[in-house]
This record gives sequence, C-alpha cells and structure tokens, in this order.
Amino acid sequence: MRGWVLAVFMGLALAQEAPVRALSLGQMEALLRGMGLEVERVVPKEGTPYLRLGLGGLEKVWLYPDYCLEAGCQIYTLQAGFEGKVGLEKINAFNRDHRFGRAYLSEGAAWLESDLDLSGGVNTEAVREWVRTFEELLAAFMEEIGFAP
Repeated sequence: MRGWVLAVFMGLALAQEAPVRALSLGQMEALLRGMGLEVERVVPKEGTPYLRLGLGGLEKVWLYPDYCLEAGCQIYTLQAGFEGKVGLEKINAFNRDHRFGRAYLSEGAAWLESDLDLSGGVNTEAVREWVRTFEELLAAFMEEIGFAP
C-alpha cells in the first residue's frame, strides 16, 4: 500500500511542469504557434530579432524579448500601435479601468503594451494566459479609441 501511495505522489510530481524562468525566441514562437496564432520572426539588420503576431483581428502585434541570457529571455513585451487622433482622456480612462497592460501616446500614435517577467518562474500556461489577456485588452482598447481592424 505504501508503495502505491508513493508511486501516485511521484507521478503527480513528475506531471507538474517545472517553472520556466526564461524562454528563447524560438521557444516563445513555438508556444504561440501551438496556440494557433500566426507568427512571423522579424530579424532587423541591427538589434534583436522579435516576433510579429496576428492577434485580436490585427496583423501587427509585436512581441519583443528583453533581458536575454544564454538560457533565453526573461522578459517579453507585447505591443500594438494605433495611428490617429486619440485624446489623453481616453488613454487615462483605459488605464484607470483596466489592469495588466498600459496605454500611452507617443509620436502621434496610441500604444498598448503588456510585460511578462519570467525570472521568478512561471509555467507555460501562465505565458499563454498572458497572451490571451492581452488579446482581451486589445479588444477593449480598440473599442475605447474607436478603432476597427
């Protein structure tokens, strides 16, 4: 009986996913493709490669890696920009009413961003949930600023 209980607990321990503290851009790309998202790797002439996603009805949502070490990148940022006149009042209202992202104005465009810090360790489902949450934020932000994809 004791052996059976130990086997069950060992099986549960093995079934739990080890925390992820960094993901390479390739690992992140595979995870996003596994979610059924359209993903394109962008390799600039200078600088760090990043990903372009189709998300929330948009064709250009950017995913930027940051704080990259040998094991992978510990911070990722999702970002979408919207050209056109958007008042500061709408940006402030969005930031007041929504969590897990931030909106701001820069160079004549409205931007929505969200960061994910992996350094403390998360499971891959938390990464997927971050992307899904950003997609929900995108929909709310586009409604707030009157943007239709």
